[in-house]
Amino acid sequence: STVARYLVNTDRGLQLQSDRERKRLMNLAGLSAKETKNLLYSQSHTQKTYEALRDTAALLLQGGYPVIIDACCLKQWQRQLFVELAEKYNAPYVFIHCTAPKSLLEKRLAYRQQQAHEISDADASVLAAQIKGQEPLSDEEKKHAINFECNTLDITDEKMQQLLPLL
Repeated sequence: STVARYLVNTDRGLQLQSDRERKRLMNLAGLSAKETKNLLYSQSHTQKTYEALRDTAALLLQGGYPVIIDACCLKQWQRQLFVELAEKYNAPYVFIHCTAPKSLLEKRLAYRQQQAHEISDADASVLAAQIKGQEPLSDEEKKHAINFECNTLDITDEKMQQLLPLL
């Protein structure tokens, strides 16, 4: 999300957030926090979320707007949704493959959970499931990927600016 926000602020595109879409699609009234998290991160709801992101991105691409998908895209089928969409609209695409040590991811997650404006409900169990279930980029996906090492708690503007010439 940090990288996506930076790109939005440099006028690279409109940001579609999986966390926001995940919640928008779900009626959460009357559910406990545990029930909410279990439903929000279920396989079926994740699929609905990614399909909704794709559909919204299609509308924006039809209107001539560049799009930034702010989502982990840890599974090949998730990435393929956006590859097919980009190809359909003859739009260039790139995967920004962010990497960081697990300990740093845990620190970032703890920090995010303390932020009042943070929309994500991800916690240590969600992070563990993401790490365990992550599928590597295919050879074809690697041709469209930028590896971005995020190995400090705060990502500086200088570090972010390294991305811009690659896009």
